[in-house]
Amino acid sequence: MKRGENQDYTINYNTGEVTFTSFRPIFQQNFITISYNYANRNYSRYLFTGKLEHQREKFKVGLNWFMENDNKNAPLSLSLSKEDEQILAEAGNDPNLMYAPSGVVTEYDVNKILYRLNPAGNFYEFSTDPSLTLYQVSFTYFGANQGDYKIAQTTNNGRVFEYAGPNGGDYRAVRKLPSPQKSQVYSLNSEYLLNEGKIGADISLSNYDVNLFSSKDSDQNIGYAWRVFGNKSFTKNSWKGTPSFEYQYIDKQFHILDRINDVEFSRDFNLTQEFNKKTQNRFIFSFLNKWNNKSTLNYRINYLDEQNSYKGIKNDLDFGWITGKFFTKGNLSYLSTNATLQDTKFIRGGISTEFTGKKEAGPSEVAWNITRRSIMTRN
Repeated sequence: MKRGENQDYTINYNTGEVTFTSFRPIFQQNFITISYNYANRNYSRYLFTGKLEHQREKFKVGLNWFMENDNKNAPLSLSLSKEDEQILAEAGNDPNLMYAPSGVVTEYDVNKILYRLNPAGNFYEFSTDPSLTLYQVSFTYFGANQGDYKIAQTTNNGRVFEYAGPNGGDYRAVRKLPSPQKSQVYSLNSEYLLNEGKIGADISLSNYDVNLFSSKDSDQNIGYAWRVFGNKSFTKNSWKGTPSFEYQYIDKQFHILDRINDVEFSRDFNLTQEFNKKTQNRFIFSFLNKWNNKSTLNYRINYLDEQNSYKGIKNDLDFGWITGKFFTKGNLSYLSTNATLQDTKFIRGGISTEFTGKKEAGPSEVAWNITRRSIMTRN
């Protein structure tokens, strides 16, 4: 799809809305996936990318790099105390430890919601007594029964929280400490041309540090991924066959900057998301047949393995042929998976026919679509 008022859709970046135009009708059976990136800039940051490439008659090699680093000594919209920095230094890569107490001693103000420490000094209580030592406290939501405080009432000045005991509430009297981060990815790719084909290999190394204040858990920062691929075409009379293969390995600690598979990848393999932070192995083999550039038949097998949690085999058959002004195409897919939660079997197929006329404004098209889907699961 193309963006624009005279195209398929428009984007309002102020409201984060996507509007489809009348040129792109949306039906009940359509799936819409929108990918986006966002960044919270709490520190000054620099971004450096580059590419080097050398190419000869049959050989090509290239190096790409991406570096995005926060400056931990130059916060933008926050002020970290020495105690805050020490908490981050001891937290390592664990975001659950990047919280600091939020109570700050303040003077009595009738327009503020203030708290006092209970006599034992281990939790906060709402108070309007100006003779006591009062605190202004911010509360962070952790989820149902994951906190110590709950909302007691809502006033004109805000919400009043009361202590509910360990795991008796949804909030905690802490504030999140944003940590400076570093993201670096280096990729080396190579490709060699054959007679009617090619072979190649890629390797990538990532260095992703979620907390530059801490040297703990540094062994979790480095990850790598690599792949090898190739294809070769054979011709005889009116037939042309092209077998191809690809093997891909992604380490569980490899940091993926952007989508590396097609948008339907997780849905096609019945995964929750494209990469689940588990070591992933994938093998693809396909054989494409063509006859007189009018008929095609392509068989493809996908094997995907996520370490100790998922194994899936996906078989795809794509076909098409041209008869006069009619172009018929279709596909058939069968997926079988073995996973920790459940095993699944999924069949999907579709076929369509298009008729091309001679209208000057563009080809007229009539299409018939037949789709059959079935799914079976067993726990």
